[in-house]
Amino acid sequence: MKNKTEAAIMLTKGSADSLHVQIPYNTVHIQRIRQVTGRRWEADAKRWIIPYSEVSLQEFTKHFDALDVEISAELWVESDILRNWKLSGEQTQWKRDDLQQAEIKRIQSQND
Repeated sequence: MKNKTEAAIMLTKGSADSLHVQIPYNTVHIQRIRQVTGRRWEADAKRWIIPYSEVSLQEFTKHFDALDVEISAELWVESDILRNWKLSGEQTQWKRDDLQQAEIKRIQSQND
């Protein structure tokens, strides 16, 4: 399991109409952020800027795994799209972990 802070993508509010996306250098993530309409690179701050719109949020959530993204508290409160996306990703992980544990127990019981 990876350390969340070492590879986390940080999503924060920039202004009323933009979001800041801090992405640790990773070619796959760079290709994904480039799929978001209206995105731009802010070289001085070393971050991506995406429009704070429903379309951009839907594109962003389609291209990134909810477990890889940390969302600022402000966005958590403001954005139903982001909150629901994060919660569904965490529930998927929770279900996946439960299924893996159940499979391990099943295999162990067969070997006993």
